[in-house]
Amino acid sequence: MADRLLILLLILFSPVLIPAQVGPPPGPDPPNIEFVSVDTASGYVYITWRPNPADTIDRYVVYEYRDEAGFPLDTIGKDTLEFLWKTTSAGIGPVGMTVASERDGFKLSPLADPHTTMYLTLQYDSCTKEMMLDWTRYIGWNAGQYVRHDVYVSTDGGHYEQLTSTSADSTSCSHLNLEDNHQYCYFVKAIRNDGEGSFSNIACRQVRHPLHPLWIDAEQASAIGEDQIKVDFYIEESAEVTSYRLYRRTGPGKPLIPIQDFMDVSGPTLSYIDQDPFLSTVKSYQYQLYSLDVCGDSVVGSNITGNIVLQVSSLSLQAFLTWIPYMDYETGVKSYHIYRITNKGDPQQVYEAAGTDTTYTDNLDFVTGSDIEDEICYYVIAEENDGWTRGGQGFSWSNTACVSVTPKILMPNAFTPNDDGRNDFIKPVLTFIPHKYVYQVFDRWGARVFQTTDPETGWDGSLNGGTKASEGVYIYYILLTTTKGIEVEQRGEITLFYP
Repeated sequence: MADRLLILLLILFSPVLIPAQVGPPPGPDPPNIEFVSVDTASGYVYITWRPNPADTIDRYVVYEYRDEAGFPLDTIGKDTLEFLWKTTSAGIGPVGMTVASERDGFKLSPLADPHTTMYLTLQYDSCTKEMMLDWTRYIGWNAGQYVRHDVYVSTDGGHYEQLTSTSADSTSCSHLNLEDNHQYCYFVKAIRNDGEGSFSNIACRQVRHPLHPLWIDAEQASAIGEDQIKVDFYIEESAEVTSYRLYRRTGPGKPLIPIQDFMDVSGPTLSYIDQDPFLSTVKSYQYQLYSLDVCGDSVVGSNITGNIVLQVSSLSLQAFLTWIPYMDYETGVKSYHIYRITNKGDPQQVYEAAGTDTTYTDNLDFVTGSDIEDEICYYVIAEENDGWTRGGQGFSWSNTACVSVTPKILMPNAFTPNDDGRNDFIKPVLTFIPHKYVYQVFDRWGARVFQTTDPETGWDGSLNGGTKASEGVYIYYILLTTTKGIEVEQRGEITLFYP
């Protein structure tokens, strides 16, 4: 009876006992991960570890670690303690990896504590020319092991040099004063207390700005009428920027004030007309054009250009010209061409002054007895010196300045109106055609015997167009007005006699 009960108990409990004895025994301990790093030559992810000395194993299994789970990548031999995963994932974010030990006939070890690479990102401020670096911390070392970060930079593919170091707690830094149109590449190395390190991904940024012109040449600042100045600039043609700003000042040493911005400039030439009442006749303004960067800051400036202000005065039959010189050609002013305008006709060049001259005196004797009006106008053109290399040769016009020259009245002192065809009339010789004119003759008792408003009409010796006057001394009176409103009077004696 007792034997049969023992057999029955064995039969009843056998399904529970058998599964407890099926499957491999517990596996080995996991290895110890040294570090995970990004291979800076290839961008792949690299992991290395140390075996657990208390275990005998046959192989390792390498995993990617994400979402708190391991995803097997490869199985490698027991004598291999490193693995290069040919993935570019480190270029888009942190990469976690881990490893497990395996021994034949035993369970796989637990996963080693995962390690995660640093991930470096860049931001560039084109206005301050500053590169801002931010990275994630390396995960896997404890606080006592994690010492610092070393940051490295390479310019245009050159050798990497250390830029700076930060503490283990600091995950950002800045690279200042970058130069335009270069490529900057960076990586960060996390340093462990024994000197080992883990590299981040390499992050690169092309610091690209539109090219500014090598030079801007101010070609002219010319007066247009009485209230406008036209300025022309030539922009060196390698320029890629399209934004420019024009500045103006009222004289040397005065501040340059922005007066106009130009956007989407496409050609090598830029023109602007500045308008202000009496601008070109009484004021000398100076202009400078600058290219603008993406932040609106002025970068490359032209030479300064300033309009020529011409002033003219007169005395008798001379016109005195004085001008504020033109500034500022690349090679200086070669000469000033002086033009004269009479009777509102075509200008004629009357003189070429040296580039250092600022005055000229025009002799007006040629107008005596002519049909030229008393108002004479002038302007000056500055010619750029030879040897210019930027743009074209510059020519700049001054304002037009006019003067009313005080007429001379040349009056004969005697005549013989005997109708012999010689010296039968007496009238003044004027240097200019007057705007208004009165010529009168009086006898010695003050009675008027002749009057005309025609400068071409002379007294024929008759008494107000009647009988001939007797021989003797008479008084003449002349009043004329110039085109500028200047009145000129002259009195004197003339003698009438009959041969």
